[in-house]
Amino acid sequence: MLGNIKKILGIEGVKADVIFQEDLRKEAGKLQGTVILTTLRESQVSAISIKVIEKYSRGRKSNLLVNEYVMGQLEINKHITIRKEEEKRIDFEVPFHFVQSEMDKWQEQNIFYKGLISLAKKVKGVKSEFYVWVEVKEVGTKLAPHVKKIIPFE
Repeated sequence: MLGNIKKILGIEGVKADVIFQEDLRKEAGKLQGTVILTTLRESQVSAISIKVIEKYSRGRKSNLLVNEYVMGQLEINKHITIRKEEEKRIDFEVPFHFVQSEMDKWQEQNIFYKGLISLAKKVKGVKSEFYVWVEVKEVGTKLAPHVKKIIPFE
C-alpha cells in the first residue's frame, strides 16, 4: 500500500535534470541540450515537454509587474522505460523566437542610445530572465516531475 502511494505521488520516481550545449546565444534561435532522467525504481515515461520561457519583470516592490512569455516549446511523445538507478539521456533542440522591444533595438543601433536606455532600464527596474521548463509525464503518477533551469545566455 505504501508503495502504491509513493508511486502515485511520484516519490522515488523519475527525477529530471537539464544540461545545455556550450555557446548559448539568444540570436541563434535554438536551444540545444540534454534531458537526464534517473529513477530509484523502474519507471515508464510517456512524454517530455520542454519550454523556453522569458520572465520579463519591471518596476519595484509594490509596483512590480512580471510577465512570462513562452518563446518556444517541444513535445517529445516517446515511450521510455528507465530501469532502477539507470540514467537515460535525451538530446533536444528547441527552436525559439526571441522578440526585442523597440528600446532594445535602439540600444543596439546607437552608442549614444545604449547608455541612456541602460540607465532608463535600471531606473525602471526592467529585467529579463530566461529559463527552460522541462516536465516529464510518468505513467501512473499524479504529480509530474519537472525541472526549471536558468539559461545562461551570453
